[in-house]
Amino acid sequence: MVATLASPPTTSIHLPDLIQYPASGVYSRILARDAVCRSSLFCLTAGTEIDKHTAPHNATIHIVEGAGKLTFQNEARFLEAGRFITVPAQIPYAIKALSNMTFVLTHSVNI
Repeated sequence: MVATLASPPTTSIHLPDLIQYPASGVYSRILARDAVCRSSLFCLTAGTEIDKHTAPHNATIHIVEGAGKLTFQNEARFLEAGRFITVPAQIPYAIKALSNMTFVLTHSVNI
């Protein structure tokens, strides 16, 4: 017996239309989700930090606009628009927005 996943409907989103920065902190919303992944938009105001944490699933981070810093495995990486980062499951990481910064975070089930 072969298991198959039902394909979700096609979604087309123009990300710049969804960007909104709060007075401080983080704005987030789910863009798409199914049985194997979830993609969310995060808008961080300058200076906002997402403290070091881990996730049970692999993650990808795609920077849409702005600049920031990602710290994982005791290494800091500069983030700017167009940057695409992969973070394996269970690896602690933190993010700091150096300017207003928007990114798409996708968590996926380990395959």
